[in-house]
Amino acid sequence: SARQRRRHSWSWSVTRHREEEHSERPLPMASFIKDHDFVNEFLFAAPTPATYNERSFPGDILWLDDGENSKFPSLFLCKEGACCCIMYLHGNAEDLGLSHDLLKAFRDFLNVHVLGVEYPGYGPVPGNPCEGGVNRHTRAAFNFLTQKLRIPPQRIIVFGRSIGTGPATNLVSILSKSRKASAALILQSPYRSIKTLAKELVGAVANIIMDRFDNEADIVHCHSPTLIIHGRQDELIPVRHASVLYEKCPAEAKCLEIIEGVDHNAFHALDHIIRPVSTFLQKIGADRLPPLPITSHSVMKVLDEGQLLIPPDIPDPRGESATQPGFVVRAIGSLLGKTSEWGLDNIGNERLDNHPNIGANSRPGGGEGKRERVTNPKTAQDAKERGNVALASGNYDEAVAMYSIGIALDPKNHVLYSNRSAAHAHMRRFGKAKDNAAECVEISPDWWKGYVRLGQAVEMVDGAAAAFDVYMRGLRVSPGNPKLEGKLADVYRKSLGGKVELESSPLSPSACKVVLEHVHSMLQLLRCVVNRDWGMIASNHEALAVLFPVTSAAAAGLPGGPGGGGGAA
Repeated sequence: SARQRRRHSWSWSVTRHREEEHSERPLPMASFIKDHDFVNEFLFAAPTPATYNERSFPGDILWLDDGENSKFPSLFLCKEGACCCIMYLHGNAEDLGLSHDLLKAFRDFLNVHVLGVEYPGYGPVPGNPCEGGVNRHTRAAFNFLTQKLRIPPQRIIVFGRSIGTGPATNLVSILSKSRKASAALILQSPYRSIKTLAKELVGAVANIIMDRFDNEADIVHCHSPTLIIHGRQDELIPVRHASVLYEKCPAEAKCLEIIEGVDHNAFHALDHIIRPVSTFLQKIGADRLPPLPITSHSVMKVLDEGQLLIPPDIPDPRGESATQPGFVVRAIGSLLGKTSEWGLDNIGNERLDNHPNIGANSRPGGGEGKRERVTNPKTAQDAKERGNVALASGNYDEAVAMYSIGIALDPKNHVLYSNRSAAHAHMRRFGKAKDNAAECVEISPDWWKGYVRLGQAVEMVDGAAAAFDVYMRGLRVSPGNPKLEGKLADVYRKSLGGKVELESSPLSPSACKVVLEHVHSMLQLLRCVVNRDWGMIASNHEALAVLFPVTSAAAAGLPGGPGGGGGAA
């Protein structure tokens, strides 16, 4: 129906539209040559070794299909209540490990969901970095947002930095050609095209190369609100590139932000990136949109159902051999004295804390260095046992990976969700611990240990009073359970500021439980009184029965109760 078409119009595949553009598709042989010539070795310089591995960022790293039977990593950071999502395409000489802190800053300061996309040959997975591969990853990531997470294109902010401005502009141009629109296009340090930039660097010899990432041609089709940020002192990509792109952009809402005293790599994340972006999003009204119906729990379920948390087997991970990609750009950069501007000075160092692309406050995502390679488990039980060994040894990221594989093999295994909750809690990722424990309780509502896991996580996220409710639910399932009663007494004491020492109470444990049940019932009724919800008070027979033991016949006469005649309570 027309109504259904409207409802699902934004679940749109950028790949499908691209396949319809027969007239604009390059010849297969030309594309093959462009994706395998020596220019790619000059153009792409991935950090070697990779600054993270397939076990890094547990719960945030996901594995998307690139359409050619291989998987690539991406990072999704959820922000509940966010109204938009930033899709970030990083610059050269960095990977998602080096971008992780910046992505967290986007999430926390801009109140948005964030998806960071990795390029072929970057990160732990080997690959051929080229224009076709980067665009393929970009489209796969966009389709994940629109088809799996059901985020409309007009809520997606496409953000590209340096080399990443190419795939960012290309994606938004494809959207515009199909009469779709992204929420915004943000370009940091963009270039007109690779060939134009190469001519400025090496002169006429650049005429022999095939052009790629032609932003100047793509931006004339970009009608989404556009923000361009560029450093005035940028010598690698001169600021005139940004000016040309700004003039050719047809968007009604567009802004060119020139940062004085800043070169290609010296951007301060808060002052030079986040504040201009925040101001721009306010001007176009993106911050006033209703929140997207996305929670960390719903994202976890999508990732588990799609088996997107399972890391691939990588027999020969990139960056652990003597050969480093990007040697041509290093050699030419050294000859031209451009290594600092190209962000190459720190590549190969043991620590990358001061990498010029992201600033001194960043940390690598972990996972550097060579380590023993093992294949993924084939059964849920094997995954559980290996996860338990990793958990006991303090290798929590490995434990999360193993439990995630087990969940993919046995989606209704509540114990795996419970154990994954414990692993996240050990890493102080209490939001994810809460999501996993909640799923455990949903799958097996009669298992008392699930309520212990959930209560512990809820206490850290929502406070002792919320945990009190969880433990009371657990005691209804498992009356007299000493573990739950102990947890209940503990959070009760905390909710009263520690002034009540139940351990020294002369009451027996069963008597303490009765007292706690009375307090819980009183709290329920007090909430109703505050909200003036008299009908709920009358119908809350369980709480009334605890506080005021009455006969069933008397209860039947209460207003709103079974057979109630509306008389006074």
